Amino acid sequence: MTRPVATIVLFCNTAQAMVQFRTAIIRDLLSRSYRVIAIAQPDGISENDIQALGAEFVPIALSRSGVNPFGEMKSLFALISIFRRIRPDLLISYTIKPNIYALPICRMLGIPSIGVVTGLGYTFLTQSPVAWLARFLLGKSLLAASHVWFLNKDDMDLVCDHNADLRARSSVLPGEGIDTSFYKPRQMPPPPIKFLMIARILTDKGFHEYVSAAKLICAKFADVQFDLLGPLDPESPTGISREDIEHATNHPRINYLGPTNDVRPFMENAHCIVLPSYREGVSRVLLEAAAMGRPMIATDVPGCREVVIGGETGLLCMPRNVESLANCFEQFIKLDGRKRKAMGRAAQKDVAARFDDHIICARYHSMISELGIDGVDVTR
Repeated sequence: MTRPVATIVLFCNTAQAMVQFRTAIIRDLLSRSYRVIAIAQPDGISENDIQALGAEFVPIALSRSGVNPFGEMKSLFALISIFRRIRPDLLISYTIKPNIYALPICRMLGIPSIGVVTGLGYTFLTQSPVAWLARFLLGKSLLAASHVWFLNKDDMDLVCDHNADLRARSSVLPGEGIDTSFYKPRQMPPPPIKFLMIARILTDKGFHEYVSAAKLICAKFADVQFDLLGPLDPESPTGISREDIEHATNHPRINYLGPTNDVRPFMENAHCIVLPSYREGVSRVLLEAAAMGRPMIATDVPGCREVVIGGETGLLCMPRNVESLANCFEQFIKLDGRKRKAMGRAAQKDVAARFDDHIICARYHSMISELGIDGVDVTR
């Protein structure tokens, strides 16, 4: 029996994340004649964007951080039903919960799979019973995958520690790509110097360190501004309330700008993009900043140091350290304009050479070919 095309399912927490991070790979797979089906929690908007690309969309109720056993079992059985109905030739799953659920199901049903560990975040930053259980289940579930991609070597070493079988089927995918034709270099704005942090408003993104360091610098320098851009995330265990944000940013030169669907105008109006995160997979914000020719200040942690080359494309500070971050702010302020522009040019050149969408899509195509899955005339 022959089928005209192979079916590839992409599965992640939310439709919005599918659009934000995986539009390029969806387009690339479709261009290679694969049938692409995206499975995710719908939001009423993003699933339409997925379908506009030419992919199919299958909704599933999936709480990103939910632990209610009845709700989780309902999601699990729904996923089994979907996979049995679709019978994909390949599953690619992203983030911790989809990997935990989907990879063992695919092994059970004989479906090849790729697990993409996009970051470890809260699960590996805390020692709560729920986080411990998630770490345990993730390690077991990844063993069911045909191959596992980590976005940085630190994450791979941490998860694969003392597990030779998992390490043997794992490798590093350098991020999820960036569209360098969409995020284009822009001229530096006029003074005053503007720092811009872009992130979900979470403790582990370094919100408190950013605000505290900003207040130290504002007390020392008159001609400087600090902005914060990003959505609230009340579902996250480290989410920060709007009231706490308003209290923390109650300063004339520290501004919370709210969320946005397009970061480019805000980046264009900033001199430096800041991310004092505790840990990332590979930071999308930093990739966007680099592509737009903006110097960066970030923590020297996995997922940030892969993008920021200290002293060349930006500055690196110690994690969870207000003084270290403030020192980086001061160093940047004291740079002359030519040095700031040179950092931005170096960042743009580096991101195009290492993280462009075309590079990442080529890695996908190579791995899919290694697994023996073709875009046309697949024989079952």
